[in-house]
Amino acid sequence: MPAPPVAVISPDDIFSETLSARLERAGCDTQGPAAIEGCASAILAGALFETDPLATSWDLLETARNLRAGGTRELVFLQDTGGCFRFGGDGGWCGGVAGLARTARREWPDMVIRLIDIPAHAMTPDEIGKAVLAGLACGVEEVGICGESDPLIPGHVRASMPGKARLAQEPGTWIVSGGARGVTSDCVMALARRTGGRFALLGRSGLAPWPEGLPQTDDLGELRKKLAQAALAHGEKPRPAEIDAAARHALAGREIRDTLSAIEAAGGEAAYLPCDIADPEAVARAVREAEARFGSVTGLIHGAGVIADRRMSDKTFGDFAKVYRTKIDGLRALLSAVDTSKLTHIALFSSAAAAFGNPGQGDYALANEALNRVAHKLRADLPGARVKSFNWGPWDGGMVSEAHARHFEALGVALIPRPAGADLFAGHLLFGDPDEVELLVGEPWPA
Repeated sequence: MPAPPVAVISPDDIFSETLSARLERAGCDTQGPAAIEGCASAILAGALFETDPLATSWDLLETARNLRAGGTRELVFLQDTGGCFRFGGDGGWCGGVAGLARTARREWPDMVIRLIDIPAHAMTPDEIGKAVLAGLACGVEEVGICGESDPLIPGHVRASMPGKARLAQEPGTWIVSGGARGVTSDCVMALARRTGGRFALLGRSGLAPWPEGLPQTDDLGELRKKLAQAALAHGEKPRPAEIDAAARHALAGREIRDTLSAIEAAGGEAAYLPCDIADPEAVARAVREAEARFGSVTGLIHGAGVIADRRMSDKTFGDFAKVYRTKIDGLRALLSAVDTSKLTHIALFSSAAAAFGNPGQGDYALANEALNRVAHKLRADLPGARVKSFNWGPWDGGMVSEAHARHFEALGVALIPRPAGADLFAGHLLFGDPDEVELLVGEPWPA
């Protein structure tokens, strides 16, 4: 039986033609991207081209789902992170393809989803074709091909609590995105207990005051009820959407103030600076304000993140961009705003969704996988800094809702207790092996 036809799809027609010709010489039956409908297999090479990473990533998702709708049953994603799942010619910023492929594998179990990592930036088109053929011949879901080296099957380093050692250098001033609320704030407090230090916390929420005359509570439903009653008592007609927004803002403000107080109680200093983490100018202003108050930034923690869960077949660009920009544009803005030569510690909050894929989180998995790749580039560029990318499993709190918790319970994946997770974070960032950049925290997720 003849092999099914293969379509090579990339933004560069000459590249597609060259790669197709190389595959045909090896006996593959290829067809051009214009004949997408009806192709049994497709090679998606868009990530090999250093264009806008957001546009490139979204185009990959759209192309993949259009191919599926058209009857394609095998997708082969190509990425360039050096052929060894580290970083490629663009420094890892387009390196999130593996997270998208892993999620597609979970959402579309009736398809064959493969990933081949090659150092395309250092190859001719013919060499790329040879590497792709070598990757296909391996017959595995994910493989790295780099020159004459043996094929690389990616793995993950599971994090365990490192031994305590004397700090070689204590960081003085930390910039922390997303650090005023949720699990990132727990990690900041764990650092403050160990090192003291000064923390500038950047976040989207305004520092809303607590509603005058209302008792303190952590219960959103109870606060909404009290706000509605207060509105009625003042002769106002409570509007549910406005009441809900006011309650959420009040609770966010209270959580931020509690975090600032806890950091100071732990021996640190703290300030909260509201800004859009994906806005480079806003981040630059916040960093300048932090340095005027605390001195030069020596520690960077990127913990900000949002989710917009929806299956890949239903994902909108608005969903995708919101998730992507918070993680990737946020990190770009932070790195542009600080003097990286002065950084001694860098921590990125990635996710186990990047390592394993997660239904509904193709964008989140992709963005966090790109963080992992950029972390390796930062480690290479800043050998004096300790760089860690934490691929967190589900926490007992934070963005993990009750529905998420039930999902992971069904998978047999335990939630990470917040105190233990925070202590592990501080231990690895301060005392962990400098060569362990990418860490999986929690249990592996079953296929």
